[in-house]
Amino acid sequence: MIKICRVCGKEYKVTPTENKYRKTCSRKCANKWQSEHIRGKNHPQFTDTKIICQYCGKIFKSYPSRLGHTKYCSKECRDNANRKMIKKICLFCGKIYYRVPSNKNKYCSRECQANAYIGYKHTKIAKQRMSNAQKGFKSHMWKGGWEETLKRRKNNSKYQLRQRMIVIIRYSLKKYNYKKQSISKTWELLVGYTIKELKERLQKTMPTGYAWQEFLNGKLHIDHVLPVRLFEFKTSEDNEFRQCWSLFNLRLLPAKENLRKSDKITNPILLWLLLNLKEKEVIPCQR
Repeated sequence: MIKICRVCGKEYKVTPTENKYRKTCSRKCANKWQSEHIRGKNHPQFTDTKIICQYCGKIFKSYPSRLGHTKYCSKECRDNANRKMIKKICLFCGKIYYRVPSNKNKYCSRECQANAYIGYKHTKIAKQRMSNAQKGFKSHMWKGGWEETLKRRKNNSKYQLRQRMIVIIRYSLKKYNYKKQSISKTWELLVGYTIKELKERLQKTMPTGYAWQEFLNGKLHIDHVLPVRLFEFKTSEDNEFRQCWSLFNLRLLPAKENLRKSDKITNPILLWLLLNLKEKEVIPCQR
């Protein structure tokens, strides 16, 4: 049986069974005819059918064959619809969200929960703002940076004495706790008391709920009741050096509280006494 090709017009032979469905002479002509005629709305799988999601209300496209079966736009909507979800309103942003009945959360996300409870402190944006606002010379604790610290170590005799005393006293207290004897007697001659007297004084001023071992672990700091900045000395022989390191001027404070206090006088009565003593040029010290 002879037929005429729909694409090129060429005659070709077909069998009786091919006569029912074959319309072109070759595969090349068949592909060309399909690309021109079976496209767009003429294609059997054309996705022009619009369906409304029964869960979120979003309009989406689907195959005509799925018209009576597809109800949801995504797997998430299908899973949420199959579960018994409760409609809720976020207490922070007011957004509508859905939760299972067992979930008693009042916020739509962790970010909203953090904002509601802590006021932006635990959000990434807030942390960046806080770090940028208190970084470097903008910080209230700024003292000139590493270069100024090196200058103080070289040129400021008061700073050198203070750092050396801090190191030697702490080191002596740690060793005395195990060997029951001071490592160096030099600093005891400078301040006018022994390591045993210093330990007894610090134990009397220890905050409630703390033990001596916590001081050795660094959770407690030795604090000057009257800050070091109020005293003027250049050598260990100066009178105000002994006044600064007097037993009456030393106490134990929790590490965080001591760092927060810095070089300030927190007690107003103590400040008033200090002004009166400064006028008389007398400050009590332990000899």
